[in-house]
Amino acid sequence: MSIEYIGEDILYLLSIPATDGSGDTYERFFNQTDGNTSIEADDVELETKDKTETAYGKVGQTISFGGIMTEGDVAFNALKVAIRKKKYVSIVEFDKRTMEGEQGVYKLNSYEKDSSVGDNVSLSIEASLSGEVTPVTLTEIPDGAPPNEADGTP
Repeated sequence: MSIEYIGEDILYLLSIPATDGSGDTYERFFNQTDGNTSIEADDVELETKDKTETAYGKVGQTISFGGIMTEGDVAFNALKVAIRKKKYVSIVEFDKRTMEGEQGVYKLNSYEKDSSVGDNVSLSIEASLSGEVTPVTLTEIPDGAPPNEADGTP
């Protein structure tokens, strides 16, 4: 029997290199609400007197994900700083079931903050892969958002 995946099974994590060279630290984006990975390939048309074929052209990958702005979330804030400074970021698409993921370096295309009256402030990110992805295996899932204590009850 196969068990289908649900949205909560896939997380996006920000990989931050340790300053002492001891490896990466993985930060979870708090209160993620959605995510999307898109891989597309351009066509290259080959046509001769003998045959007509379609081959792979340029292959590109984009990711987009969003969440609710939450106090203490260093990952979303780091992306805002990175896009303003034109820096690339390392992001992992992570499978909570297998504890495995794919890490790649991404160019940030957009950082959006929507703050409608009466609603939670939502954040949206879109980024394009620059280079290749590499496999990542983690032994534990980074902590998510702390409990909401705004109403006085933990």
